[in-house]
Amino acid sequence: MTTEKKCCTYNLMLRIFIVISGLLICLGILAAIFHPNLYRYMVEKELVMKPGNEAYNNWYSPPSPVYMQYFMFNYTNVADILAKGSKPQVQQIGPYSYKEIRINAVVEQNDYEITYLQNYSYVFDPVTSCQNCSESDMIWAPDIAVLTILNKMNALNSAELIFVATFFNIYQYKQKVSLFQYRSVYEMLWGYKDSFLTNIRMLEDKIPKFIADLLNLEKIDPYVVLQHNGTKEAESIGNITILTGKSNINDVQKVIKWRGLNHTDKNFWKTMYGRMLNGSDGSHTQPFLERNSKVYLFTADLARSLYVEYESDITVFDITLYRHTTSQWLFMNSSVNPDNEAFCGPTKCWGTGLLPIGQTQDGNPPLFMSSPHFYQGDQKLVDAINGLHPNKSLHATFLDAEPTTGIVMQAHKRLQINILVQPLKLISITENIHEDVFLPILYVDEQAMIDQKSADKFKSEVLKPKVYLEAGSYTILGIGVLILLVVIAVFSRRFYKKRKNNEYKEFKDADCV
Repeated sequence: MTTEKKCCTYNLMLRIFIVISGLLICLGILAAIFHPNLYRYMVEKELVMKPGNEAYNNWYSPPSPVYMQYFMFNYTNVADILAKGSKPQVQQIGPYSYKEIRINAVVEQNDYEITYLQNYSYVFDPVTSCQNCSESDMIWAPDIAVLTILNKMNALNSAELIFVATFFNIYQYKQKVSLFQYRSVYEMLWGYKDSFLTNIRMLEDKIPKFIADLLNLEKIDPYVVLQHNGTKEAESIGNITILTGKSNINDVQKVIKWRGLNHTDKNFWKTMYGRMLNGSDGSHTQPFLERNSKVYLFTADLARSLYVEYESDITVFDITLYRHTTSQWLFMNSSVNPDNEAFCGPTKCWGTGLLPIGQTQDGNPPLFMSSPHFYQGDQKLVDAINGLHPNKSLHATFLDAEPTTGIVMQAHKRLQINILVQPLKLISITENIHEDVFLPILYVDEQAMIDQKSADKFKSEVLKPKVYLEAGSYTILGIGVLILLVVIAVFSRRFYKKRKNNEYKEFKDADCV
């Protein structure tokens, strides 16, 4: 091969490599620019809920264990409370831990919506419960049945109260009715047939009709149940309708109906704002979550929507999560946070830290929800009870969501059930109660955390593809740049060599240059 042909071939190869490097650089730049969109498309496609896909299966029956841990309040000075009006003293006992068997029983579904029942069952787990704790443990607790009847009497006018109080005082003296009862943990959680309510119902035909009507006795259920199990749980909560995310991935698992309505019952909350359904059930947030975003969730236990706010980044099994927690504004007094006027009771607004829920329950008991130990509540709620010690790490609600998918991988939903005791003139068993007192009954910590196996699977199927796409785009770009640098180096070396040998003129005059 002649020198001239060698020169042409050599330079042709250089030009080919320049073209290849240019193509690789362009491809790498395009990949670097568009790989986030490609990854987003891949994630969105997998998050849309369709029967049989992983998103649907994980929603239908979550693979990670969920536990309901109950902490009971045992009243240790009942005699002094009743006889002397002493400040209540409580002893926290627990946790009594139950493994949740969660099945979302589908009632109806299409490509865009799923209607289902939350068919949850609970099995006592001694291993994760407190040492030597048993469901048969006995505690002194407020008598929900008696306090419910007293609450009805508190709404009567003076003339009505005189008649009802006379009957009640005679009855409570004969039956030894008290503001407190001695019950097992199992009964307090899963229910019991109350003898007081049973006897009251039996007397309905033997007492003046106007008294029975004033107390609404015909609608009184003798069974007292704070928590439900299995199908009763599902029936109590009612059906829920969520979106699959097909129309808008940001709405995946968003609750749009409860009990067939796109809002809660008009008798629950005062305004349409309070009755709105916002967010998911708390097991999922919107994907591609921003740190400054509020996360809304609908809680059927409270019959209302609420929100949590970003607090910090945390890491679980080497997966970065965004932690969102309850804000002090959530249950703030309506005089400070006017939005909360929507969640006032039927007759009045209550203090910071309290949410009336009696109107959402059968029989309208004077029940109030709060954070455990009245965390973020009015200090006077804490001061009214000896033995309460609010602590953020123990009593705050939070959820930790993976920001790309919105999957909640760790959560503690903590709520406390309290009952109101009010002084009531003419009623002997409340004669030593001098002011409104909110008595804690129990609090629950519903907790869930992804396990190692599920975390490893998530990293392999969700996080690694993102790394591969990103690495691939920069690898292509890097190879293109490297080839270009090699071509430049070879060309420069050849150019330098020819000039050194005084052959530059020949190189310039050649046809292939």
